[in-house]
Amino acid sequence: SPRSSPRSRGPTSTPRFLPQDLARSGVVLGFWQSIAARAAPELEPIVNDALAGRNLAGVRAFADQRSTRTLLGNVKAPTFLMQGRRDFAFDVDHALAAYTHLKAPKRLYLGDFGHPPSTNPAAEAPHVLPAARQWFDRYLKGLPNGIDTQPPVEVAPDPWTGRTFSYRSPPAHKTLRLAFSGRKEIDSTGKVVRTLPRRKARLETFGPPALRVALSSPNGWPHVVAVLSAVTPQMREIVVSSGGARVRLGSRPKQVAIRLISQVTNIPPRSRLRLTVAATSTAQSPGNLLYLSGVPRSARLVVGPARLTLPVLTKPISR
Repeated sequence: SPRSSPRSRGPTSTPRFLPQDLARSGVVLGFWQSIAARAAPELEPIVNDALAGRNLAGVRAFADQRSTRTLLGNVKAPTFLMQGRRDFAFDVDHALAAYTHLKAPKRLYLGDFGHPPSTNPAAEAPHVLPAARQWFDRYLKGLPNGIDTQPPVEVAPDPWTGRTFSYRSPPAHKTLRLAFSGRKEIDSTGKVVRTLPRRKARLETFGPPALRVALSSPNGWPHVVAVLSAVTPQMREIVVSSGGARVRLGSRPKQVAIRLISQVTNIPPRSRLRLTVAATSTAQSPGNLLYLSGVPRSARLVVGPARLTLPVLTKPISR
């Protein structure tokens, strides 16, 4: 029956494409273009409002009415959650929130699959798909195959090696505190880039980075986007996380808090962490399509010192 059937699925909470009142426009547009021809008529105005940053109360109300987050504690079905480590459409906190709120038997797998920039290695499927079948066999057929006695949280390394790591609860992490100094004024197409010295050890993020940055504007700047990346010794730049916020700025510096999306990112040893602040994520790289909406051409932004808290695994699992 529906009451007792197990579920094997991805993120269960409503996607928050409008964090801090700024739409992840690249994600919204991508999904909208894939469904627009068959979408309900009332959806298009909501999408347009989200992209334009207007009627935000109406956009949030529309999403809240369709969210399952507040209902998760009532779910009785055994649930197997599968989530990508690096998925810029649905971040890891979607799955972690669902896992936390579910009271029924539950299991969480964090792997290398998902929306971009996930690598989706073909070799991972033969590992995770049999586990899903075991879950169904245990809770639909009642077969005592032992999956319910295994540690319920499983995390794959990046890149995929064929070996995963299991935990009784989400893995332990610590918080790094980083400072980016300086002051610079930019125009609507400009960017501020600050790069820290190399870090000797490998880092593996786990959770949402949080940025606090001093911002001001002489003539108004409606939103700001921050991208955290890592530059490897081979000069390859890895996007660690991104975030944005709608802001109200004046001529006096104001501390603005920006929550970046939650990812599990492998940062190789001797990499340099880099912060890019601008109006769009494409300022960091033309291929970074998360935040696409610009600001008025006449807008000016002054970026002052910034502080970042970065949650990382106590013991990295990737190599």
